[in-house]
Amino acid sequence: MDQSMVPAKIEIARNVAGVVGKILLLYKKKAVEQFSPTPYLVMLMNQIVRILIALPWVHPNSTLLLIGNVTVGIIALFFVILFLIYSDRNKRLQVGLVALLELILVVVLTLVVLTLLHSTRRRSLAVGIIGNVTSIMVYASAFSVMVNTGDKD
Repeated sequence: MDQSMVPAKIEIARNVAGVVGKILLLYKKKAVEQFSPTPYLVMLMNQIVRILIALPWVHPNSTLLLIGNVTVGIIALFFVILFLIYSDRNKRLQVGLVALLELILVVVLTLVVLTLLHSTRRRSLAVGIIGNVTSIMVYASAFSVMVNTGDKD
């Protein structure tokens, strides 16, 4: 086995364990309690844009990228659905509205890109720039869980 692959495999195993652990915790408690939906909503938006980038009309010959992005998108969608199921009414409404807004934004982006940009090079560039912005938002969204909400433990 190539020794350079060992750290990558350990990282993958750690990430999978973290995702499974969060899912089990949410399922066991039947409540989202202290978890914030913001990172998952931002990750969902990022993955939808990344899926758009990998479509053949935007960037041809990117099937492997499309498969990876759809896979991560399904995971993000799963977490958003968990928030919709296990949140209180107000948080459920907020999560649903943000998810709907994300869907509208992606539909508008798709229509603009496919109708106004007439080459795959230009489409890839435009959607790629937006994808980079959403990727930065994913990293920044992690800070949203650090915001003091005034709750005292």
